[in-house]
Amino acid sequence: MKRVVESEWLLHFPNLKKVKVRGCKKMVEIIGRPPPCMPVDTALLDVSSFQKLELLEIIEGENLQVLCGAVDEQEVINGHSYSLSFPCLKKLNIQRCLKLKYLFGHGCKLSLPDLRVIIIYGCKEIEGITAAAAGSLLPAFPSLEEIDVASCGNMKRVVEYEWLLHFPNLKKIKVWGCKKMVEIIGRPPPCMPVDTAVLDVSPLPKLELLEIVEGENFQVLFGAADEQEVINEHSYSLLFPCLKKLNIQRCLKLKYLFGHGCKLFFPDLQAIVIKGCEEIEGITAAAAGSLLPAFPSLETINVESCGNMKG
Repeated sequence: MKRVVESEWLLHFPNLKKVKVRGCKKMVEIIGRPPPCMPVDTALLDVSSFQKLELLEIIEGENLQVLCGAVDEQEVINGHSYSLSFPCLKKLNIQRCLKLKYLFGHGCKLSLPDLRVIIIYGCKEIEGITAAAAGSLLPAFPSLEEIDVASCGNMKRVVEYEWLLHFPNLKKIKVWGCKKMVEIIGRPPPCMPVDTAVLDVSPLPKLELLEIVEGENFQVLFGAADEQEVINEHSYSLLFPCLKKLNIQRCLKLKYLFGHGCKLFFPDLQAIVIKGCEEIEGITAAAAGSLLPAFPSLETINVESCGNMKG
């Protein structure tokens, strides 16, 4: 079986609520893409694929490379994008899809207004949630509350910088055993003007929990490990107004939680837990950039087995 539903049959499942796929080795996509000969303005390209779908679960889809869209930008149909709207989807559970590169590939605009949870486990080749830059200023994931990623060895970051404003209600990020991950949020590109407004916004305004376990290549959570790496030789602000807990464990190359080149403000942070981070030298790399307290609500710092921390 190569796909669950062919594109021509999309409108024939108006009340489908759950799609579960397990151990289908030849499956390459869930929904068949429109054929190359289809006109760009065909209405089907912009319909809600499954109007009532609430759960999409795929386990051991060995040949799945993307859930929708194209892996390679050159494959985009007719050189145009098409929309996939799942107005009721609440949960995406993707596990052990060993060739998966992205959840959402090139050439598909996204509208997932009710999605609450994304779970990605054991997808060794996955590089990111999305392949392409955001195609709209409207949030693609306005209701998303939790991203849970484990054992995804090729993933370098959870959220690309260009997608920051598309997660306005994200509350939890959990990352476990992602060996190549180097940062949670992609840093602004070097070519970005210093006065670009997004540098000073709250990147994830509702985030309450950030948990990273066994992130082997993390050197800092935010900012730069080395002062020479600071973008455009200017600092940028990271504001997490609702973050309550930071739980960081067994990140063996971590030097600082907060590196050079980022101003900090965590008004609601109550607990910092750091365990088994052998190379960590301190919580912050740079001197405080403001007289206002960066951690006004912090009540607990719990540090264990951090052999390089001096004070």
